[in-house]
Amino acid sequence: MNYAQTRRMRFAAIALFGSLAVLMPAYVGTAAAETAREACTHDAFRLCNDAIPDVARTKACLMKNRRNLSPLCRTAMPGSGTHGRHRRRHRG
Repeated sequence: MNYAQTRRMRFAAIALFGSLAVLMPAYVGTAAAETAREACTHDAFRLCNDAIPDVARTKACLMKNRRNLSPLCRTAMPGSGTHGRHRRRHRG
């Protein structure tokens, strides 16, 4: 890997960490922000590398790929857990 590629990757990583640090407190809460960022960083690079460093595109990409997220990231994303969609069971 040459110097320019290394600098680009470092910039993308810093931008991603910064964007997740800004986004996650609003959705997850201040105390859980560090955990959410750590939980989703690998998934963001794996699934949404082309969207980095654009915060809105990266977040939209992660939401779009929710089924492919790691369990930790899926839990940390907004709309997960008990506040997410519930399936209704049909009794009949």
